Amino acid sequence: MKKIILFVIAVNIFAFAIADDHKIAMEKFQLKDYVGAIQGFSKVIKKDSTNFEAYFYRGTSKFEMSDHFGAIQDFTTCIKLSTKNNKAYLKRGIAKAALLDHRGAILDFDKVISKEPNNPDALLNRAISQMALNAYSESIDDFSRLIELGINLKDAHYLRGLIKVQSGDVEGGCLDLSKAGEEGDQAAYDKIKELCVPR
Repeated sequence: MKKIILFVIAVNIFAFAIADDHKIAMEKFQLKDYVGAIQGFSKVIKKDSTNFEAYFYRGTSKFEMSDHFGAIQDFTTCIKLSTKNNKAYLKRGIAKAALLDHRGAILDFDKVISKEPNNPDALLNRAISQMALNAYSESIDDFSRLIELGINLKDAHYLRGLIKVQSGDVEGGCLDLSKAGEEGDQAAYDKIKELCVPR
């Protein structure tokens, strides 16, 4: 009986130590001290290698420091430990896109959208990756979906406008650029001067 009680006490002390380390790491993360956050979450992971949240926040910290490859590794581990973690798929997709792995990024954004069809970040980033791969029709569909939802209107109109002009729909593209200008994108008017005024 005494051994069991000692074991329970030891387990509780260990759990409190991990919780304390996690709290300190989160505080550093919230203060944007990403170096400190990485060190803190690494400490948590050393004690508990199944802590998917620690991998997620360490991956996010690495991403913020432009360590996109390291971020992908942490997000992948997070996903293995928590397969329903849509945020990890989204962040991993963004990290892949930063490394120009747009095909891999699209697969991650697809996972998010399959569970959250109206996720604005996944739709926008998938559209941008499709645009980078010249998959203009698919890209237009995602930008149009964002516009229907009334989300990211400035970016969606601007980028859809550029694609339409590139695809030969100058009238439609220039109208989208005008809408982006109305939404507050000053660069849209520069593009209108460049692409929409007859020479």
